Amino acid sequence: MLHLVHMLEDLVGSGTAARVLLFLAINQEGYASEIAKTLAMPLSVAQKQLLRFEQAGLLVSILRGTARIFHWNPRYPLAQEVQALLAKALAFMPEVERASYAPAGAPVPAQAEGWRGRCSKISATVGRGK
Repeated sequence: MLHLVHMLEDLVGSGTAARVLLFLAINQEGYASEIAKTLAMPLSVAQKQLLRFEQAGLLVSILRGTARIFHWNPRYPLAQEVQALLAKALAFMPEVERASYAPAGAPVPAQAEGWRGRCSKISATVGRGK
């Protein structure tokens, strides 16, 4: 089976972009240095992806102190669909791999069944056009 990040990479244009989106799917928000450290990538690369998604409208950011926190833009027309796709990818990802997207010291992400349930809930919401 093709690795899930590689499948997402084909859709979003790069493995880095896919990994940043998966981080946000698990954590709901994050700041560039936290994402870079968690995903073992250069800070400038994480910043570039976050700014790209913000410019596209998928993410929005707010300042908390000196940190710029990025999170999903609820007004983005395809926000729920993107999150449903990521939830589905996470549902089939081994737990140890999902854990690599959580910052150090954070709880390990939910079991696969929890992600499948979340995916179903998001898909049902998307299906109702909410």
